[in-house]
Amino acid sequence: MKNRERLAYWLRIAGAAVFVLLLVAVVDAASRGSFLEPSNIVRVLRQITYNCILGVGQTFVIITAGIDLSIGSLVSLTGVVWRRLRMHCRSAASDS
Repeated sequence: MKNRERLAYWLRIAGAAVFVLLLVAVVDAASRGSFLEPSNIVRVLRQITYNCILGVGQTFVIITAGIDLSIGSLVSLTGVVWRRLRMHCRSAASDS
């Protein structure tokens, strides 16, 4: 019985992989072939980098039993402070 469960598990994994590949092919066809261009892949990877870093950090916090789900407010605060700092630095550079 253990072999049947293992086979069923790997069939589900293979089915999910085939589904994802088909989904990527459909999206690529719908976007007239521009979805899988290297420039688009780089752009998508750059956009998800921040979320991946935050997710890894949050995972470590949850694993160490310091459960803290307030990362969203910290990201918002950091974004506002960064934007204001950039605006201040630009205006200071244009004044001199």
